[in-house]
Amino acid sequence: MVVRVREPSRCKESADGRRCRARLLVLLAVAVAGLLVVAVAQAVQVPLLGRAGAFTSGEGFGHAKPRVVSYGGDSTTYFSGITWHNWGQTTSDGYGQGFCPPLNGGPTSDGHPCKAELIASSLGPCRGHLAYRYLTVRVDEDGWRSFFPKRPICGKTT
Repeated sequence: MVVRVREPSRCKESADGRRCRARLLVLLAVAVAGLLVVAVAQAVQVPLLGRAGAFTSGEGFGHAKPRVVSYGGDSTTYFSGITWHNWGQTTSDGYGQGFCPPLNGGPTSDGHPCKAELIASSLGPCRGHLAYRYLTVRVDEDGWRSFFPKRPICGKTT
């Protein structure tokens, strides 16, 4: 479809002239609305979980709503099947599966699967991105206990 618009100087004071000006106003409104949609889409950032590379061999950091988070250590630092709630709010809670070490202090290999809660907090700037800057991990072994206390996952906060 080709839309032909007359130049404003050719819009005369008549019924055709009023239609010509109305078309110009509609085209101008559509163009402004399109620019606003693009500007708003660029302004809305989906928060990330800290920054990529926050931990050597880590996983999930620097991503939005990661399903897997790992601090890059042994199996007790790996959490999977995470479902996040309230992502984008000041604090977001994620629930998934972890691997708990034995309570008696034995080797990690004697551990067992357990429920895990990851609490992402301190939403703000993180190296040029909107991100959660702290992460706390709790595990459920016949009652919730802190596993990794609140630790920074962003580095510098600017």
